[in-house]
Amino acid sequence: MNKKKILLLTTILIFTLSLFACNKDTSNNDNGDSKESVVKTYKFLKVNETEIEAQEVILLNYFLEEDKKELERLEIPEDEYPGGFYYKELDNKETLKADENTKVTIIDVEEKYAKDTKGDRKYTFESFKDFASLFKTNEDLANRIYIVETKDGKVIKAEEKLTN
Repeated sequence: MNKKKILLLTTILIFTLSLFACNKDTSNNDNGDSKESVVKTYKFLKVNETEIEAQEVILLNYFLEEDKKELERLEIPEDEYPGGFYYKELDNKETLKADENTKVTIIDVEEKYAKDTKGDRKYTFESFKDFASLFKTNEDLANRIYIVETKDGKVIKAEEKLTN
């Protein structure tokens, strides 16, 4: 073979391999589970030891740079967030899977759950079971908005998003 044919075949081979690499589906594995985590914002409606019934929401704080950019990207007029906060309940309601490894962190302003929050007032429940038990009797936990990270169809962590 001459050099031109070798160069042409090598180029075609590299191009073909790069197409396969670009087309590789990384969103699902054989079980249909996500390989990467997904982050969404929710209001929790019901919680038990293994599931969270949640409604997806948008909660954006004009005073946070990241949220301000999202408000601009969504082209939400300023009159829709007069106090600096934009809140909208979306139509999506989902049942999220949780287990003993699911971490829930809240902003414990009144220090109901922890005495020493190291100044930031954040409190992470010892177990998801503890959170689920308190959620049933504590309306305060139900009135919060949570940023939820899921992976492989299961909640890894939920952290309260500050609303004021």
